[in-house]
Amino acid sequence: MKNISTKAPYLLLILCGTQLFAVQSRFEEVNTSIFILIGKMLIVMFAVYLFSQSRTFIKVFSSKAVFLNFLWFVIFFSLIGIYATIVGKKEYGAIANFRDLGPVMAGFIGGPIVGFLTGLIAAIHRFSIGGFTKIPCSLATILAGIFAGLLAKKIKQTLNYYLAVLVPFTLELFHMILILVLAKPFETAWRVVQEIVFPMVFVNCMGVLIFVFILRINKDKYEIGNFGKKGCVT
Repeated sequence: MKNISTKAPYLLLILCGTQLFAVQSRFEEVNTSIFILIGKMLIVMFAVYLFSQSRTFIKVFSSKAVFLNFLWFVIFFSLIGIYATIVGKKEYGAIANFRDLGPVMAGFIGGPIVGFLTGLIAAIHRFSIGGFTKIPCSLATILAGIFAGLLAKKIKQTLNYYLAVLVPFTLELFHMILILVLAKPFETAWRVVQEIVFPMVFVNCMGVLIFVFILRINKDKYEIGNFGKKGCVT
C-alpha cells in the first residue's frame, strides 16, 4: 500500500495525460461524449488528489473543521460541478456531463448540508444556462449532494468501493427519470436520455471509484485521528 500511495500522483497524472490523445483521436468521432468526459474528469480527479492533501480536506474528513474549512471545501467542489457543466457535451439541447460528481464527493466527506450547498451552487449555475432540461438537471444535482451526504459516515468508515459506486449509479439513473418526467416534449427528452445515460453513468461512477481510491491512500498515509499533524499541505 505504501508503494501505491507514493506512485498514486504519477498514475493519476498519466491518466489525465491520456485525454490529450483520446479527445483528438478517431474515437472522438465514434463516441465523443464519453471520451471527452473521461478526459476532463481525470483532470478533475488529479486536482481532487492534490486537494485531498490539504488541511481543509483533512479537517473536514476527520470532523475537525471550522467554518472557513467548510467554506473552502464547498467552493472547491462547487467549482468542480460548474466546470463539469461547462466542459460537458451538448446533446439535443441537454448537456452530457459529470456535474453531480462534485456534490457527491462533497457529501461523502462533509455530510448532507455540505452536499446540499455544493449541489445548490452547481445547480444554480446549471439553471442559469437554460435549456429544456434545466429543472430536472438542477434538481438532480441538489439531490445528489444531499443523498451522498446522508451516507457520509458509512462511506468514511468503510471506504467500500461497491457502496460508493452504487450511489452515483443510482443517482444518475434517477437523474434520467427526472428528465423523462419533467422535461417536455417527452420525445426529445427520451432521445436525450438515450444519448447521455451511458456516458453520464459511466463517468460519474468512474470518478467516484477514483475518489474512494484517493481516500484509501489518505487513510493509509494519515491515520484517522492523526490527520493534520504532519504530512499535509495547507
